[in-house]
Formats: sequence, C-alpha cells, structure tokens
Amino acid sequence: MKRKKIKKKNIPFLKQQRQNRQLTAAVAARAAAAGAAAAGAAGAAAAEAAGAEGVERLSICRISAASSCQVASRLHALQCCEAGSAAAATAAAAAAAAASAAPAATIAAAAAAQWPLSLRLQLLLGEYESLRFLYGAAAAAAAAAAARAAERCSSETPAALGFSYELDSSSSSSSSSSGSSSSAGLTPAQQQNLNMEQQLQQLAAANPQLGQELLSRWQRAACRNPDRQAGWSGAFLSAAAAAAAVAAADATAAGAAGAAAAAAFAVLLVFIVLLLLLLLLLLLLLLSVWQLARIKKRHAVLGHSLIRTVGLVEGLAASRGVCEANPRCEAANEQLLMRIQEEFQWADWQQRIDGLRVWLASLQQQQPESSSSSSSSSSSSGEEQQQQPAVAPALLRLLTVQAETVQQLLQSLANTEALVARLHASALTARPKNK
Repeated sequence: MKRKKIKKKNIPFLKQQRQNRQLTAAVAARAAAAGAAAAGAAGAAAAEAAGAEGVERLSICRISAASSCQVASRLHALQCCEAGSAAAATAAAAAAAAASAAPAATIAAAAAAQWPLSLRLQLLLGEYESLRFLYGAAAAAAAAAAARAAERCSSETPAALGFSYELDSSSSSSSSSSGSSSSAGLTPAQQQNLNMEQQLQQLAAANPQLGQELLSRWQRAACRNPDRQAGWSGAFLSAAAAAAAVAAADATAAGAAGAAAAAAFAVLLVFIVLLLLLLLLLLLLLLSVWQLARIKKRHAVLGHSLIRTVGLVEGLAASRGVCEANPRCEAANEQLLMRIQEEFQWADWQQRIDGLRVWLASLQQQQPESSSSSSSSSSSSGEEQQQQPAVAPALLRLLTVQAETVQQLLQSLANTEALVARLHASALTARPKNK
C-alpha cells in the first residue's frame, strides 16, 4: 500500500521529466535544422565560386508559399546547377529537405504525445522563430541572386541573352564554313538570330511591355559585339532591318501627315470658294435692288411730268373754251402761250417724242419673257435709250405700265400741239381785226 502511494505521488514528476526530454529533443532538432540550412548555404556559395566560368544565365522558377522552408534550398540548388556544381546542389537540396522535415516531425511527435497547450504554443513559437530565420536567409539569398543577375544583365552581352556567334572570316577554322554559308545568303548564326528577332517581335506584339523591353535589350546587345574570341554576331542584319522598318514607318507617317494636310487645305479652299460665291450672289442681289430703286425713281419723275402735262392740257382746254366764247380775250391767250412756251421747249419735246415713239415700237416688238429694255429717260435728260439685262416679272409689269403711261403722254402731247396750233392761229387772226 505504501508503494502505490509513492508511485502516485511521483507521477507528476515523471511526466515533467518526460516533457523536458521531449522539449530538449525538439530544441536539438531545431538547432540541427538551422545548422543544415547554414551548411547548405555555405555549400551553395562554394559551388557558385567554383563554377564562375559556367553559363551566365539565371532561371527563375515559381516557389509555392506553403513550402516556405525550402525557399533558400531551392534557390541555392538552382544557382549550383547553373554554376555547374551538381554535387553541391544535391547536398543543399538534402539539407533543405532535412531542415523542412525536422519541424514537421517535431510537431507530429508533440501531437502524438498529447502535450499541454502551453508547451504546444511554446513549440509553435520556436518553430515560428526558425521559420523567420529561414525566411530571412531565403530573402537574403534571393536579393543576392537578383543583384548578381542585374549585374550580369547590365552589360547586356549577346552571350547573356542567348546569341549565336560565328567566328570572323579571317580565322582559318571557319573559312570553309563561311564560304559555304555565304552562297546561301545568310549564315546559320544570322538565320538563328533572325529567327530569334522574329520570336521577340511576336512576343512584343502579344505582350508589349515585356516583349518591347526584351527586343530593345536584344538589339542593343547586338550592336555591342563583346565576343572574347573576335567573333561577330549576325544581329547586325536584323538591326539594319529594324532601322529600315523604322525609316519606312517614318515615311508612312510623313505621307499620312502630308495627305492629311492636303485634305485640310482642299477643305479650306472649298470653303473659301463657297464664301466667295456667296459674296458674289449678295453683290448681285444688291445691284439688282439698286437698279430697281433707280427705275422706280425715274418712274416717279416721269409721273410728276405727266401730272404737269395733264394740268396744262386741262388749262388749254379751258382757255380754248374761253377763247372760242370770247374772241377779245387775247391777253389771256397771250399769257397762256407764253406759259406753254416756258414750260415746253418745243424742239426738245419734239426730239423726246420721236425717241419715245422709237422706244415704244422696239418694246412692242419684243416678248415679255425676253424683254430686256429699261425705262425711258426722264423729262429733263431722256435723250438716250439703253437696253439693260433681263429683270424680274414685277419689273416687266412695271415697264408695261410705263409704256402705257408714255403712250398716254404722247397722246396728250399730240392734243397739246393741236390746241397750241389752234390758239396760235386764232391769235394771228384776231390781231388784224383789233388794229
């Protein structure tokens, strides 16, 4: 009975000892993982230093976020593979696998032993610290690799970009190959470089941002030609082709700009011509309005002359009646004759009457649609008759009314002549009787 009690009392102590042993084993495993990672990094650095004369290219691979413990190991393995040291790469990969497997085994053992929650949290914190250390190492390695890649690519040599070279024709080793390839037009290196340029152009068309950058780097590297063996690159041909393409594009752009300028000049010229035509039509309209106003003014003057003539005719008719009723009113007849002679210059009126008769005859012979005669001159300056261009139908109607009015005027003037002749004859016959 006493032994059993002692064993029951020692159970917590034994559990604590077992937990201490497991914690010690976990810390030792974590230290071993850190040592393995450091050994892998050292091996990768040694392998990179040993293989510095290898191919100067860096391959980028996608790394899953779940396997964060293997970042440094994979980067060092890739660097070792590129440097030509396969043994160091294998060692780094094995160390990384051990480093990544150790935390997983520790966590599985803790779960199997059913540790308390506090110990599990401590173990997880320890693993988190180790992962942070591995992340820092991986980030430093990635930064160093990126710096080395940028330093290699800063020179932008054709070798770093995967160019194909052919030795110069002066070298004896490549004289036969260059003679056979020159007959075909392009050497194999030139053909390969041309194919690569076409692929880069297709990539630039599909992905402008990345492809354009690669194409520009490729062309700049082609022009530098830093071959250590006095070789030459066939990319000079593609650079010349690119220059020709750029020149053709410039010529096309210049032609398009010239065509656009010519089209704009043609449109401007058409606009100016239309504006001039509009101004000409406006000028013709103003001229026709001015001519119509002038004709109306002349018609008004002729109307006033007709009114005065009608008044004189009425006065002559009244005086004729008085003269026939009273033969002794010679003084009134004399005054009337003097007034008529002052108002009407008979020679001028005879010329005007003849001109009006000729104008009326020519106006009656023409058709109303093609009539192009203007109005007659006024009573003071109506000696010349001119023909003017065709006018509107309203103006033709106005001219017709004017012709009728002038015809009535002629009839009134003829009556006036007859009346004046009668008055003159009566005056002559009355004078001897008074004597």
